[in-house]
Amino acid sequence: MKVGPGTVIAGRFELRSHAAAGGMGSVFLAHDLKSARQVAIKLLLRDGAEDVVRFEREADLLATVQHPNVVEYIAHGESDGVYYLAQEWVDGLTVSAQMRTLGVTAPEAIALAIGVADALDAAHSAGVVHRDVKPSNIILAGNALSEPRLVDFGVARMAEAAGVLTRTGVMIGTPAYMSPEQCRGQTYIDAAADVWSLGCVLYECLTGRSPFTGATATASRAKVLLGEPSPLRQFCAEANDELVQLTSELLAKHPGDRPACGGDAAARLRALPAMHAGPRRKSQRLSTPHPAQGLKTPRVDAQALVQANSYVLVTPQGTNPSAVEEDDRRLGAIADRMGMKLDLLEDGTAVLTSRDAGKAGALAAARVAMQIRAEVWEDAAVTVFGRAYDDDVTDAIERGAALLEQSHMAMTFGGVVEDATPVIHVDDVIAELVADEIPIERGPDGPAIKGDVKRMTRT
Repeated sequence: MKVGPGTVIAGRFELRSHAAAGGMGSVFLAHDLKSARQVAIKLLLRDGAEDVVRFEREADLLATVQHPNVVEYIAHGESDGVYYLAQEWVDGLTVSAQMRTLGVTAPEAIALAIGVADALDAAHSAGVVHRDVKPSNIILAGNALSEPRLVDFGVARMAEAAGVLTRTGVMIGTPAYMSPEQCRGQTYIDAAADVWSLGCVLYECLTGRSPFTGATATASRAKVLLGEPSPLRQFCAEANDELVQLTSELLAKHPGDRPACGGDAAARLRALPAMHAGPRRKSQRLSTPHPAQGLKTPRVDAQALVQANSYVLVTPQGTNPSAVEEDDRRLGAIADRMGMKLDLLEDGTAVLTSRDAGKAGALAAARVAMQIRAEVWEDAAVTVFGRAYDDDVTDAIERGAALLEQSHMAMTFGGVVEDATPVIHVDDVIAELVADEIPIERGPDGPAIKGDVKRMTRT
């Protein structure tokens, strides 16, 4: 069935104009011939069995959550081979558009957060976890920040339906707003994950910047796991102690340290003392370097590295589902053997953090990277990086993620160049600390460990 303006879906919804498009479907403004009201019609563009199941689950879950701050469910079904979901038409900006154009004051940010927390309370009370709370999934009815509507339950799940999962290579959620447990692909995701995402939205509205944004998805996820956002008052001077404390709790790494659900978060937000309006803050474009644009060279001071940890990022070129459990076991064994902390992400990336600081940690990280190449994934993209004198962990992560992109390119195109020996990219921090014990070569792409890693790990 060909659809477009003028098409009538299910004998009831007359499409008027195209409103938006996404990975799963298109959204049209439509006229409901039954109620004579404007509605939003989401049409499924793909018709694979899994796509249909997900689409129908979205409709079923939305139908169970009824609240003024959740977009209203109207109807769903199949019409002439087209799957559709009819929802309330919300006339207004998304929060992301509001932040780009008009900006938000601190009291408005709190009012918005209360509305979203109330929406999450309704979802959580119905057993539904949204799993993708972010500024573009919040529409402001009538452009009023106190009238948010939470939309897009496309990746939502019933909390009780969580089952045993393995890393799939498919990311569920948006990296900069995903909780640490989502980044790790943990088997059970509950209301606390939505509370984390609410904290990200609140922080962004208060400061004009996302707390965990990165140049790549890997950088964002690594910052969620390893980094902390800049202090709230650095960008929101009017924030009182209670707001600073609550924002910190919303963004606590451990789920048990956050408000347990949307209702708890709403109660805490309502209890905040009144604040001065302060300036209206808009989204700030941060100067995050794209990997192709080169990297800032860190100031390396060995004396200042005594307290700094080192890190490894590893991404296999492809994931064999039947080998995931065995690969994870071998990665864990290597990490334990070398005193490294291992985090496994759902997209297949391994993030390792040295337990030791300074040279000992750098050597452990470099040797772990070599052993992973030798024993688990010989064609993986691998990088080792550390904190320099003049940067914090988020700077280091950005540098490491950019080096990982270089490693991906080298592994992808290595077969077409004369010298295709796989390398492990390291930054100048690691090169400074390990060069007297591990051979480091410097080339046009910077320092790297190059050679027969199987032989080197046996010596």
